[in-house]
Amino acid sequence: MSRFADFGLTHAFRYLRFDMKQADRQRMLWIGLSLGMSLIFCVLKFTGWYLTGSRAILTDALESIINVVATAFAFFSVYLASKPRDRNHPYGHGKIEFFSAGFEGGLVLIAGVFILIGSLEHIRTPVQLQSLNWGLIIVAVTLVGNLVMGLRLIKKGKQFNSLTLYADGKHLLSDCYSSGGLIAGLFIIQFTQWYLLDTLLSIALALVIMFNGYRLIRQSLSGLMDEADEELLEKITRLLNDNRDPRWIDVHNLRVQRYGPDLHIDCHLTMPRALTFEEAHAEIGRFEKLLKDNFEGRVEVFVHADPAAHQADMNRPWTTRDIVTNKRHG
Repeated sequence: MSRFADFGLTHAFRYLRFDMKQADRQRMLWIGLSLGMSLIFCVLKFTGWYLTGSRAILTDALESIINVVATAFAFFSVYLASKPRDRNHPYGHGKIEFFSAGFEGGLVLIAGVFILIGSLEHIRTPVQLQSLNWGLIIVAVTLVGNLVMGLRLIKKGKQFNSLTLYADGKHLLSDCYSSGGLIAGLFIIQFTQWYLLDTLLSIALALVIMFNGYRLIRQSLSGLMDEADEELLEKITRLLNDNRDPRWIDVHNLRVQRYGPDLHIDCHLTMPRALTFEEAHAEIGRFEKLLKDNFEGRVEVFVHADPAAHQADMNRPWTTRDIVTNKRHG
């Protein structure tokens, strides 16, 4: 029987979950609902602007056009991300979700700039507003709808590891904050007749929109450039410590790449050199299965096995720094 040699043994297991069709349908369903709601609310906001003449409501309505375009692109990206990997895309199509979030952020940022410019041009000529009660009702309806849908999208985005759903949910929640400020401003205008406040509200909303666009772009670039996800690494560290086996002397040089809802994990696993080839093979299989069973989406794990003559120190818990550093610590 061959022994686990002194040199490292690279072994790759691919644990892919093919039961993702239901999850893919759920992502498509929720982004589709978001798209339909965005279309309805866009029409409502333009109706509110037509009835009141409020530039602040117009600002909100113009931003809704961006919502519709961005959500339509997000719908396509979720569809594309759900396709299985192929010869030209060996890691799948999940990265499109990061691009989608960046695309949405770019549109939001550009819209904010143009809205800000238009608002500044009208600051000296405030317009008298009409039918403010209808404007308040319409904005309040869109606020409640965006709040409910935004919270659901964030929850589903976390559940299915979908940045597109999460980003769309965050965007809708930011609309809620804007709508809340808009409602407060319209109330003040109704009782004080201070119409300049409408233009000032429009400027404030434009600045909020620009900031939200920047945040989406920043998050998108982080994913496209494979920035380390500290929260995910902490979760992996806790998982390994809670299920640690005495034969796993240490884990180091662990790296994680996210492809939409899917994960690619590679690392070095140090084990006793006295193990037979079959025993080392079985331990690697158990290690990979542990990671696969505790994350949603498709999980692909590549493990490089290193031999060691000493035993594991089970009294010393591993830290995130231990497992990501390319140096043995066990």
